[in-house]
Amino acid sequence: MTNGAVYAVVVSGNIIYISGDFTSVGPNTGAGVALDTSTGISDPAFPRVNGTINTAIPDGSGGWYIGGAFTAVGGTARNRIAHILPDKSLDPDWDPNANGNVNALAVSGSTVYAGGDFTSIAGETRNRIAALDASTGLVTSWNPNASSSVLALVVSGSTAWS
Repeated sequence: MTNGAVYAVVVSGNIIYISGDFTSVGPNTGAGVALDTSTGISDPAFPRVNGTINTAIPDGSGGWYIGGAFTAVGGTARNRIAHILPDKSLDPDWDPNANGNVNALAVSGSTVYAGGDFTSIAGETRNRIAALDASTGLVTSWNPNASSSVLALVVSGSTAWS
């Protein structure tokens, strides 16, 4: 997989030469990939994401929450927000299903805060910012009703700031 266009391909023996408008060639990993810190090699067990990942944060237990502009993770429908378990599998029960991009995530205790361009998440109206139960993905009663896109989140004490 190249990160740009391939214009020519030439085969000589058992070697294929390619040229074009690219700066790297590597495996097609999708938008997110886990890399071994000592070798730089991608982990094939990490589930393939079919779109852009805008944000990723650890869940505190060896897994990850991811948000972005994707609609599937590991071949399973997940609209713009998902939870990757410590074993690198997709959490089958955590599916908030945001109707717009998720740009920012923050975790505080048992709450995942999500910010972005959505107006509905976990089946509830939440304008661009929401608090989700970290175990179930269901929205909490917290509803600050942001008037424009949320691009960043910070949790300080018991308050989330965007």
